[in-house]
Formats: sequence, structure tokens, C-alpha cells
Amino acid sequence: MAQGEDIIALVGSRTASQIKDTIQALNVKLTKEDLGRIDRIMPKEEATSSYMLDVDIDSKGLFHAKQ
Repeated sequence: MAQGEDIIALVGSRTASQIKDTIQALNVKLTKEDLGRIDRIMPKEEATSSYMLDVDIDSKGLFHAKQ
């Protein structure tokens, strides 16, 4: 959430307990120092995956495959 609108958390929960834990993550507040350390370890430009589709997200939050 703190990384910007172009960063999406993909959540795969199988149990109610996992969903609860995921929702609790919304209470985590990262400082500028935290975000800087994360960016030094893994710049968001490098946080990609070969199994993810290249998509755009519209203003309603819907995914669209890039042409």
C-alpha cells in the first residue's frame, strides 16, 4: 500500500485464519526509513515475475492486458 498505486499485493489465502492475518497487515505502518530499506533490498522496478501477465490497471482498479 505504501509503495504506490502501481504495486499490487497478491493474496492467496486458503483458510479463514489466513484471511484474518492478511487483513491485519493493513495495520502495519511503514516509515520512510522502512520503505528506503525495502527499496535498497528490492527496488520495485526489479520486483517482477515471469509468471505474471503484463497488465495495466484502470481508474476502477480493473486489470487490462497490455497490448
